[in-house]
Amino acid sequence: MRKIRHFCILPKCFVRVRLYTLYSTRPRWTARILGSRSAYGNLGLYDEQRQRTCPCIRLQSVVYWRYMKLQKTVLMPLIGYARVSTEDQTPLPQSQALKSAGCAEIHEEQASGGNRARPVLARVLERVAKGDTLVVVRIDRLARSLSHLLEVIERLEAKGAFFRSIEDPIDTASPQGKFTLQVLGAAAEFERALIRERTKAGLASARTKGRVGGNPGLRAKDPAALRKVRLARHDGYMERLNETAQDWVPHVRRLRPDLAWEDVLRIINGPLPEARSWTQSRLQRAVKAYVRDGFLPVEVLARA
Repeated sequence: MRKIRHFCILPKCFVRVRLYTLYSTRPRWTARILGSRSAYGNLGLYDEQRQRTCPCIRLQSVVYWRYMKLQKTVLMPLIGYARVSTEDQTPLPQSQALKSAGCAEIHEEQASGGNRARPVLARVLERVAKGDTLVVVRIDRLARSLSHLLEVIERLEAKGAFFRSIEDPIDTASPQGKFTLQVLGAAAEFERALIRERTKAGLASARTKGRVGGNPGLRAKDPAALRKVRLARHDGYMERLNETAQDWVPHVRRLRPDLAWEDVLRIINGPLPEARSWTQSRLQRAVKAYVRDGFLPVEVLARA
């Protein structure tokens, strides 16, 4: 009869640490169990001198692996998202709050809250995985409209991810947060129904008075009206390009057409923050607009 003592070291919050004293008289008590020998040795569950496993290992190993599974469930990745509207503002306070909330990965973006086509937010929603939680400081940092907020949360739920706002009572991982979200969703649906009814009533009233909405010149396809709209759109686009011209015009003038667009794009995006990065199609469109207005030579559009 042999006396074997083994310790099973596990967190106190999950299972008590006990000293097992066992008396083995039959070989079946040393039956092989699942798992590697080195792994049980590291846990103190393997008797190196006798080259045998403790009879209580089966129970201990089940408890240990269930604890590890619980740990993987609890420790969900927190992905932070910080947004500012203008370059004069800094996302540093938001980033610090997200870091204090436990976010190891934080994405910053400079864009208007009313703009749904934000490249950084799109990349975050694309890479989020099951069990992740998207965290923002306030709801308005993610979306200004309720419909956009619900759209983002629906995309997260489709991937098995969650949403949390630090300063607002919304956490879709909790029952209270889900209830708040359902109330907001019902309010948004009611608001959309009211808008549809008011729009239909307004159009019907205008028709009875002989008025038709829209620009009369555009409806008649008047060339002067069409040209005026195109010029207004072009002026607005060129104004936005002029605000960022210092980021890309010198590189395009110096490197094109000696380098391919991919290489020029890599050099332009190198020192820029992620929120101001360019895509190849957007850069080529901007260069064509500058060539058309005479700000860049036509040679920059030649093949590399």
